[in-house]
Amino acid sequence: MTNYHALEVFDDPVERGNQLLGAPSHWWFTSTYSETNMYTLLGQYQSAGNIMTAYCNTSVTGLNAGFYYSILGVFNLSNNVKVIKLRDQNGVYATEWKGAYHDSDPIWNNISTTSKSAVKYARSNEGVFFMTITDFKKNF
Repeated sequence: MTNYHALEVFDDPVERGNQLLGAPSHWWFTSTYSETNMYTLLGQYQSAGNIMTAYCNTSVTGLNAGFYYSILGVFNLSNNVKVIKLRDQNGVYATEWKGAYHDSDPIWNNISTTSKSAVKYARSNEGVFFMTITDFKKNF
């Protein structure tokens, strides 16, 4: 694996990904895709077993501007809402998303047990959270 030297790549996310993973990486703006196309593309990356991250470009409750978040998966819940499961880089020491579908959101009471089990939903402060594809597009 290649050594990572931030000064050599000038904080270029594609080059950083190439160096960290030792393999090609791809970088794109969420604003250039429709929600449907973005969900489909992320689903394809997930199916291929690719490592995915997202850069937060805004500060909103529970998210930190300038932070990278791991994308753990994309899912279609039992109420037909498409969500993205993310993990804060700081894990249990992190704040979490407080918008729709956050860990304590009452909407989870309306999601089937089977669906919650499939996405491994947990109501705890472990740095893992869900957000809708709409909120993801707006904030990343």
